[in-house]
Amino acid sequence: MNKPPPPNQAPIINIPTTTNPTYIQTIIGKPSPLFPNIDNFLGIPYGEITHRWKHAKLRTHLPSDVFYATTNGPKCPQPPGGDNSAYFQADIPFPKHIPESEFDCLNLNIIRPSATGLSHAGIDSSITLPVLVWIHGGAGAFGAGSDPIIDPTRLVLRSVESRRPMIAITISYRLGVFGLLGSADMLDTQAPNTDMKGLNFASYDQKIALTWISPNIEYFGGDADQITLGGSSSGSHDVHAHLLDADTHGTPLFRRVIMHSGARGTVSPGSLADAEVGWRKLCGYWGVNEEMGSLERVERMRRIPARELLEGALVNGVCVMPPVVDGVGMGWEVVTLPGVEGGAKFRDGGYGRRFPVEVMIGACEAESAGHFQESNITFSSLKETFTKSYPTPEAATLILQLYGLVEGASQRSLLSGLERFRSDAVFHLSIHRTIDALRTQRHNVYGDADSIQHFHIEFGNPFPGPKMGCAHHGVELIYLFDAFHEQLVGLDDLSTGQGVVKHMELVGRVQDHWIGFIVGRAVQKVGDKEVLVWGEDGYTRVEMFDEMSRWVERKRQLEELGRDVKSMMRVFWALG
Repeated sequence: MNKPPPPNQAPIINIPTTTNPTYIQTIIGKPSPLFPNIDNFLGIPYGEITHRWKHAKLRTHLPSDVFYATTNGPKCPQPPGGDNSAYFQADIPFPKHIPESEFDCLNLNIIRPSATGLSHAGIDSSITLPVLVWIHGGAGAFGAGSDPIIDPTRLVLRSVESRRPMIAITISYRLGVFGLLGSADMLDTQAPNTDMKGLNFASYDQKIALTWISPNIEYFGGDADQITLGGSSSGSHDVHAHLLDADTHGTPLFRRVIMHSGARGTVSPGSLADAEVGWRKLCGYWGVNEEMGSLERVERMRRIPARELLEGALVNGVCVMPPVVDGVGMGWEVVTLPGVEGGAKFRDGGYGRRFPVEVMIGACEAESAGHFQESNITFSSLKETFTKSYPTPEAATLILQLYGLVEGASQRSLLSGLERFRSDAVFHLSIHRTIDALRTQRHNVYGDADSIQHFHIEFGNPFPGPKMGCAHHGVELIYLFDAFHEQLVGLDDLSTGQGVVKHMELVGRVQDHWIGFIVGRAVQKVGDKEVLVWGEDGYTRVEMFDEMSRWVERKRQLEELGRDVKSMMRVFWALG
């Protein structure tokens, strides 16, 4: 049991259980180490995992009647090397000694303004606050809600300073072979009357987290009718799945969603047949043979210790995998995750019919910048890869020419074209299609598509390194969560600031825009067929998606690429 902070400083929450009979439990948090007027409640368990590759259950009560939420909870076992910020070309410390646990990784962190902090800002501390629930990215294989890159403390502080206070929650869930591995064997072993059906254990973990938050956030001062679900990269893919799942229910557990650089349609979801390949590899690696029945195979694989299973997955290249179309809850275009037993029903309030879920969705200009090494790229090797992947040489040549991948092009031009191809294949095509589908649906149901807010990031990474100045995958997180605060302040001290927004000013602009969306008071909205562009200089401008030549050309490019997604994805997997 963790030692609590002094009683006069500790934020304390009393929360009822959902047992029968119900009783009161106490959660003790701590002041934020960054700002004492921000409260932290860390490592709160929301679900229980009883077996590997079975769906978790919603917690009815906390592990103890007095629960000290003062340290980060365990994270899911994952490959080594993810606990650093090297991708962003700047260093921030990651929390030390966070344990890994396959069965205790379902926990969440709640970051809120303290009552004192609200009062000092002239805000009534009795009001209920909008809530952001953030699903971390990491290719479905890495990360946790405790990762400092997505620490929402400074975002919450900014919300108080701008008099639009909010609460932020980050969640941890199962990853990789523990959360996304799938097979027909697993489906076959699910008991007809007792087991929750389907695969995609990570997705269901997230739904359980939302179901726990909905009735309980009011005890922390949150408004359950003003929840925004957000995520970046694979977390954005997950948000998209929950948005589709919400369409199959009455009123969803969230009012708004934010999707950064990720949508279903290309790299996810995957087929059950593709998932079987990974499952068979692991079974073969551990000597679990084909002659065994489904139940025996699954039970044998369940007995392998978590760390050893993960090491076997690394050896066999079965670490990064998408959600699986399982024929139960996860489809190609429709998602119907099972209801959470014992959880609150989807909230009443009329949002489902009278108001659509608001969507803020976008990507970065050069998502795949830095992914390839220039020295490894030749036109002949690219031509061979594309020709093998597309049904005819003519089809391959068309796509090559579309991205400037032509004979005689310099290596730098080939690198640029290849990065644009990968950016479109993995990110831009699926986002473009998702925006089109959402706008069409909103027009048909609600008469307009004003609830869809499209953004595009052009500002680049500010830190020295190969990606400096590039609007690469996830670059907006540098400014949204301001985890690199000291480094950005240092850069501002060296900058003349002429013609561009200073870094800390850009932090404020980005945070204010996102906060405005979360609390329902947008700073700047765009209409149908418009996109809000965050320029290289840090300023915003509105562009017409169907009129400006560069967007018309981009749309043509994406539509041509999307004519044969299977061949496009063969190229993607071949390139790595």
